[in-house]
Amino acid sequence: MIRLVYLTDYSEMYSYRLLKGIVAYSRTHEPWAVSRIPSSYKLTVGFRRFAEQARRWNADAVIGQFEPDDDVEIFARYGITAYAQDHIRRFSAIPNISGDYIPTGRHAADFYVSKGFRSFAFLGAKGRVWSDERAIGFYRRIHQLGFGHCFSRYDEDLSRLNSYFDRGPLLAWLRSLPASTAVFACDDTMANRLLEICQLHGISVPSQIAVLGVDNDEIISTLTTPQLSSISLDVESAGMELASVLSRHISEGRRSSLPDIIVRHAHIFDRTSTDYFDSRDPHLHTVMEYIRNHLTADISVSDLVRLVPLSRRLLEIRFKEATSQSIYQYIFNSRLQLFADKLLSTDHPIGVLCDSSGLGDLKNVSRQFKARYGMTPSAYRRAHSPVPLLLT
Repeated sequence: MIRLVYLTDYSEMYSYRLLKGIVAYSRTHEPWAVSRIPSSYKLTVGFRRFAEQARRWNADAVIGQFEPDDDVEIFARYGITAYAQDHIRRFSAIPNISGDYIPTGRHAADFYVSKGFRSFAFLGAKGRVWSDERAIGFYRRIHQLGFGHCFSRYDEDLSRLNSYFDRGPLLAWLRSLPASTAVFACDDTMANRLLEICQLHGISVPSQIAVLGVDNDEIISTLTTPQLSSISLDVESAGMELASVLSRHISEGRRSSLPDIIVRHAHIFDRTSTDYFDSRDPHLHTVMEYIRNHLTADISVSDLVRLVPLSRRLLEIRFKEATSQSIYQYIFNSRLQLFADKLLSTDHPIGVLCDSSGLGDLKNVSRQFKARYGMTPSAYRRAHSPVPLLLT
């Protein structure tokens, strides 16, 4: 039996999802004993005492959120395999549970550009690797698409004790942004701060400020006003991979080196905080509203041309300039997004959901779905559907 100490912030769903993956692996292989320790415990007793207690408990492995000055090499001296869960920065002395932060930032940029936004901002956490790299990916993609001059960034210093209640600087930054700015927040917690400030100070979301977070923490995302759009992470799969790597490493006598475990981004849940198409062209607004309201019906370009005083060619040109997609690509991708949402929010048969999303034949759609999401619809549902965490 593997004895694991998991030191983390249990107020975040990320930690439970990682643990869910570990538990899922252990149930199909061998039982694990897991000691769940909150991060506050280490801050109270000190890092060295925490490490000594892990040794006295005969821990085989430790996963934890460690500070940059923690002597993490002590675990190897104690015969304990350790992984650092990205907290402030990556470690070189021990392997890390990290993320594809730069690709996630690029994904957020493409999402906003497809909605017609041309002004962008990033809200980050100062000195956190996961925040900095998401900002890099977001800005690089915005710059690549020709909108780098319309970008702003603000980083909160989370080390300040009063940073949560002192919202003055963040509010001033928000008010400095142009109308219809697409804000990508480094995580759902920071996005929630943003939505609270907007609600308290009369800043309209999403028409003045659109907000997208990361983690898809269901409590934060669905209880905010408006509901928060967020990028989900495939944390459970990373937990299963981590458990497999640890199990093999320990059974082989710890002779092999350990890889970093990368948590991949999976899906954007497009909720009310980004439910907006930004364009100063009223004709495009008319067309986009029609597409949104009739997404699952038959829509032809001819239908859309009849809505506005534009020729077919001119409408297609303006649409491509605004969304970086053709009209048919946009409609298909929107339907594919709706299909993906339904896969995770209902248990109806996949063929029924495909048809009700306006996509038609499942066989042809499956190939295109796999090209976009990296797996078939059934595999996507198995990998990303929320499942209650059971530890008994």
